[in-house]
Amino acid sequence: MLVGRQLLKNIFTSWAGFGLRVGITFFFTPFITSILGEARYGAWVIVFATLDYLSMADIGMKQSLVRFISKALGEKRMDKVNGILNTATAIYLVLAAIAMVIALLVIANLESIIVIPDPILLQETKDTLLVISFEVVVFFLLLPFANTLGAFHRFDISNAQNMVAEVVRVIALVYLLKAGYGLVALVWAIFIISFLRQIWSIITLKRMHPEIRLQMKSLDKSIAKDLLGYSKISFLIVIMWLVIFRADAYILGGLITVAAAGIYAPAGQIFYYIRNLINAIGTPLVPVISHLESNDDKQTLGKIYLKGIKYISFVTAVFATGCFFYAHEFIRLWLAPEYAPAADIMVVLAIPAVIFMPQIVGNSIMFGLSKHDKLLYVLLAEGILKIILSIVLVDKYGMIGLAYGTAIPQVLLYGLVYPQVIRRIVNVSIGRIYFTWIKSALLGGITAAPIAALMINFVTPDNWLSFFSHVTLILVASAGVGYMILESDDKTRLADLIKSKGSTSNSQ
Repeated sequence: MLVGRQLLKNIFTSWAGFGLRVGITFFFTPFITSILGEARYGAWVIVFATLDYLSMADIGMKQSLVRFISKALGEKRMDKVNGILNTATAIYLVLAAIAMVIALLVIANLESIIVIPDPILLQETKDTLLVISFEVVVFFLLLPFANTLGAFHRFDISNAQNMVAEVVRVIALVYLLKAGYGLVALVWAIFIISFLRQIWSIITLKRMHPEIRLQMKSLDKSIAKDLLGYSKISFLIVIMWLVIFRADAYILGGLITVAAAGIYAPAGQIFYYIRNLINAIGTPLVPVISHLESNDDKQTLGKIYLKGIKYISFVTAVFATGCFFYAHEFIRLWLAPEYAPAADIMVVLAIPAVIFMPQIVGNSIMFGLSKHDKLLYVLLAEGILKIILSIVLVDKYGMIGLAYGTAIPQVLLYGLVYPQVIRRIVNVSIGRIYFTWIKSALLGGITAAPIAALMINFVTPDNWLSFFSHVTLILVASAGVGYMILESDDKTRLADLIKSKGSTSNSQ
C-alpha cells in the first residue's frame, strides 16, 4: 500500500501542487516585478531568502520528525508518536526564541549586509523582516502538530491544503498590490493565511488520529536525544542547501546591488521550482524508506534508486533541452526588457540540472535510513566551492558569474563523487548507475532536441500562443516516450490509480 497506491497519490498531488505554483509564478512574477520595480522586488527576494535562513533555526527537526514518526507508525506505536510530537513541541519553544534573536540581529545590521541606497526602502525592508520573523516563531510553535501529515504518509492531504492556501495567498497579494499596499502589508497577508493553514492541518490530524494530543506528560528525554541526534546532521544539511540554493540574493545584494538580486531571481526561481518538482517524488519516499527499514525490507532500495534516476534523468534532460532552445524567447515574453540577462542565467543553470537533480532520490534514501551524514560531506564541498567560485566570478563577470559559480561544483560533485557515495548504500554497481543515468538523459535530450530545433527554425515563438504550441508538442512527444520507458509494475500502478479515480468520479 505505502509503496504502491498511496505513494503514487502523494507524488501526483505533489505534482499538482507544483503545477499550481508554476502557474502562479508564471502569471504573478511579471505582475509583481512590474509593480515593485527592480529594487523593491530585489528587497522582496532578500526578505524571503532571510525567511529561509531563519527557518534554519529548525536545526533539521522537521526531517527528524518525518523519520521517527514514520518508524513509530511502522512499529504500530501510537504512544511513541505522541511522545515524539510533544517532545518536539518543547524543543521548538527554544528554537523559536533563538530564531527571533537572530532575526532582530539581522534587522539591526541590515544596512551593513545588503546594499540598499534608498533609506525609505531600507526601513520598509526592515519592517517587513520583523513581520517575517514573527511568522517564523509562530510556525515553529505549531510545526510538530501542523506540518507532519507527510510523516503519517498523507502528503496528499497536506498538498491539497497547501494548494488551497497558495490560491488564497496569491489572490490576497494581487488585491493588496493593486490597492497600492507595500511590502509590510503583503507579508502580513502571507502570515495570516499560513497561520490558518496550520490550524486546518492540526484539525485534520486530530480527526485522523483522535488519540494524538498535546500533553506535557508525554515529554521524553530519550526521544529528545534521538530527535536531536538525527537532526544535528539534518541541520547542517539544511544550512548547506540554503547556502547552495538561497544565498544568491545575498551574494548579489552584497557585492553588486539589491536590483541585481531582483534580476537574477526569476531564473533561479525556475530551477528552484524544478527542484521542488523532483522533491515531489523524493520527499514522500523518506517515510516509505523508514517504514521499509522498520519491516526489515531492504531489497527494494536499489530498485527504487535506479527507477528514480531513470525517470528523473529523462524529465530533467527534456527540461534542460528546452532551456537551451527557448530560454531567451521565454524571458523576452515573460518579463520586462531589463530582465533579459535572466535568459543566459537559465541556460547556464540548465547544464548541471541533469546531473544533480536525479540524485534527489538518493538523498531521500539516505534520510530514510539515517545515513544522511554521507550527503552532508558532499553538500559541504558543494557549498564551500559555490561561495568561493561565486565571489570570484561575480567580481569578474557579474550575475552570469554567479550562475557559473553554482553550476561548476554541481557538475563535478554530482557527476563524479556522489555516485561513489550512494552505490555503497543501495548496493548497486557504479557502472549500472552511470548506464541508467546517461541512457535516460540522452533519451530525453534526443526526444526533445529535434522537435525544438525544427519548430524554432520554422516558426519563431514571438507570442505566447506560438510559444506554448512549441512546448505542447515537445511535452506530448516526451510523455509518449516517457510512458514507454516506465517499468511494467509502474504502468500497472498508474493504470490502477487512473481507474480508481475514474470509478470515484462516476460514482459521484
